[in-house]
Amino acid sequence: MSELINDLIELKQSEEYPFHMPGHKRNMPESYLRQAYNIDITEIEGYDNLYEADGILKEAQEYAANVFGADKTKFLVNGSTVGILSAIAGCVTKGDHVLMARNCHKAVYHAVELWELHPVYLFPPLMEEWDIAGGICPQEVETKLGQFPDIKAVIITSPTYEGIPSDIEKIARIVHKKGIPLIVDEAHGAHFSFHPRFPQSAIYKGADVVVQSLHKTLPSFTQTALLHLRKGIVSFSEIEKYLSYYQTSSPSYLFMAGMDECIHLLHDKGSTLWDDFFIIRDEFYENTSKMKHIRIYPTKTGEDPCKIIISVKGSNITGRELQKILLEKYHIQMEMASKTYVLAIATMNDTREGFKRLAKALKQIDCELTASNFLPECVTIKDTNAFCKISEVRAMHKEKILLKDAMKRVAADYVNVYPPGIPILAPGEIITEEIIEEIQRCCSAGLSVQGIENEMLQVIDDVTIS
Repeated sequence: MSELINDLIELKQSEEYPFHMPGHKRNMPESYLRQAYNIDITEIEGYDNLYEADGILKEAQEYAANVFGADKTKFLVNGSTVGILSAIAGCVTKGDHVLMARNCHKAVYHAVELWELHPVYLFPPLMEEWDIAGGICPQEVETKLGQFPDIKAVIITSPTYEGIPSDIEKIARIVHKKGIPLIVDEAHGAHFSFHPRFPQSAIYKGADVVVQSLHKTLPSFTQTALLHLRKGIVSFSEIEKYLSYYQTSSPSYLFMAGMDECIHLLHDKGSTLWDDFFIIRDEFYENTSKMKHIRIYPTKTGEDPCKIIISVKGSNITGRELQKILLEKYHIQMEMASKTYVLAIATMNDTREGFKRLAKALKQIDCELTASNFLPECVTIKDTNAFCKISEVRAMHKEKILLKDAMKRVAADYVNVYPPGIPILAPGEIITEEIIEEIQRCCSAGLSVQGIENEMLQVIDDVTIS
């Protein structure tokens, strides 16, 4: 048991009476969550302050830094989003140029908007056989840094939602030649480095700031994340300052205790936590290897084996339809669906029974499918033209128009498929025929497209690009 949890249990068992927040007073006898309420406190005397930690939270974060290989680690109780916002704010000044991957999470775009930044985009290649984005090319990073000498920070997502990492080591060397920081959104890679079959974390590969969501692939509460810092280029104090700006002033001790317990588990048991996982995962791959229409992506060395991409490309159903069948007929919930595949996230806590259920369901579905010559086109946005900065759109008059009539207009809001929340279109960008067709394909495939309502989207009023 972690020291933080032990201290919280001792507090509950003590004679100390709580005339302070939270309102449940650690006393919910009829609640299903009774044990959770018992250790949920606020920043009371003797239990440290997250933003000025000098006691048990300081020790817990130092322990986390040691386990994850960082020079400094900060607990995040508002998810990876707050880590991304704080990292960017602590590395740039208003109006700077930044080099960022076009497939970054929307939190990066929100930082661009808040700080009135000028984004220069990196475009990941498309792995066409599977309709997924690949890693960012180091050569493209080097080329863009040469073309735009005013860039102050580089921001990429690695691994992607589907588990494909970039070559962080090469990218970091290129970025550091310019004396600027590399910020890596590693939200889906908190488990990296803890087993020989996992890739190494970006913090070991030279990244200056790495943000990880514990809850995505490790046993920790939803909304818990870590921000790792490496000495050399970034200002720890500046990033920490913005954490206190963007993050709640009432951090959840329940969340922090859960993080601490998860980190102690990683330290104490290490790679043995995944020994059974790899056995049952490999059994699943063998069990589904003979399917005719459904294909399972063969994870390569250096990619994330916890992400299972199940493709129906070339069959008579879409990824969204497969997701619905798995849920409604077999009661199996997938992480997300795209036009041609569904994504499953597997972790150390998955069971052999769960994998067997998925394999049985997929094989039964496969027998009912037929081949199809129709292949939904998967277009990655290869270039974007901005009419104005994202931040400038706020002050402009806007109107809603039909998507089909939006060519050569300027977007006034984000359009993205969620999950994962990567913008197809960002405010201030000129809407092209290619973008309209891609949004229409996503809508037709039944995907959750944010920014489109009743086939309409928001554009800047009275602006048409000739």
